[in-house]
Amino acid sequence: MSTIATSDIQSHIVAYLKSKTAVTDYLDSADEIREDQYQGTEWYYPCVRVRMISNTPNGSRPCSHTAEFGVQVYSETQSSAEADEIAGIIANELHSKSWKGSSLHLSVHVTNIVPALRADMRTWRSEVLATAYVSR
Repeated sequence: MSTIATSDIQSHIVAYLKSKTAVTDYLDSADEIREDQYQGTEWYYPCVRVRMISNTPNGSRPCSHTAEFGVQVYSETQSSAEADEIAGIIANELHSKSWKGSSLHLSVHVTNIVPALRADMRTWRSEVLATAYVSR
């Protein structure tokens, strides 16, 4: 059975979000949409990080997976409103959407929108949780 790498799924989600002006209009740059493992030293707020939670091959269907992921939104404003607003826009861009990237087809359903919480003294973080059905 051939499997689909978690990093491939994650990169397709990142590329999809970067292509959505409804999301990028709130950011200084589409480059602020990255994988959550990004370890660069410069972050510009608000920013978006895609976090993979699980990647499960569907045994009965080769090259078919179910992936769970979160899209985290970080903001440094005094209020949580910006993080929540961007999370709502991302949820609208992902929910019940399907797209084909260069090598994968994804069908996404949003399962939860987590309201913003303090990530640290200066930063709010909200998160959109979703399930993707992925195939080659």
